[in-house]
Formats: sequence, structure tokens, C-alpha cells
Amino acid sequence: MGHIKDSNLDQDIAIEQMQQAAMNIINELNKRQMPPHIVMPHLLTDVEKAKQVVIDDDVKISQLSKETGISEEILSDYRENPATLKKASNSTIERLITKYYEKYFNRKLQ
Repeated sequence: MGHIKDSNLDQDIAIEQMQQAAMNIINELNKRQMPPHIVMPHLLTDVEKAKQVVIDDDVKISQLSKETGISEEILSDYRENPATLKKASNSTIERLITKYYEKYFNRKLQ
């Protein structure tokens, strides 16, 4: 531990002040980074993005089928029971995600 130079401060008082300063720093670092009223946003998984497109009533199954190459029957099944998307192939999910970005973000994916 260092020594106090050119000071009239008692060593015990100096140590107490340094400990208090260290505790203040530790308490500051332990605070939440975001205010408590701000909730972290929920990021959608790929399956949730695909589900969003499939269950959207504004999206016509026939048009979605033409644009994705996924049969109308399969898309209708996904719309009736979106939980079955969890068992869909990666290529099916990727095609639906592409439509998700096109529809909701007006963005074409390569």
C-alpha cells in the first residue's frame, strides 16, 4: 500500500476514504445499464419471422406460394397450425424469411 505524502490526513482516515471511493465505483458499475422502465426488445427467431408471414391475413397464400415455390397446401397447413413450422426445412424457413423482410421492411434479400 502506498504512503500519504505531504498531507495532514491520518492514514486510517485516508484508507477509509479510499475504501468508500472504491465501494462507490463498484456500486456504480453494478447498476443496470438501461433504466428499469425500458425492456429489452424481443428478437424474433427465424421460425417466428416465417410464422409472421404465414399467419398474416394480408398475405395471400396463392401469391406467397408463387413467390416462394412452397405449395399452397403446405402454406395453408402452416397457417392453420403455425407450430408445425418448427419442423419445416431450412430452405422453407429461408424462403419465408425472405418474404418477411420484403413485406415488413420493404427490402429484397439476395
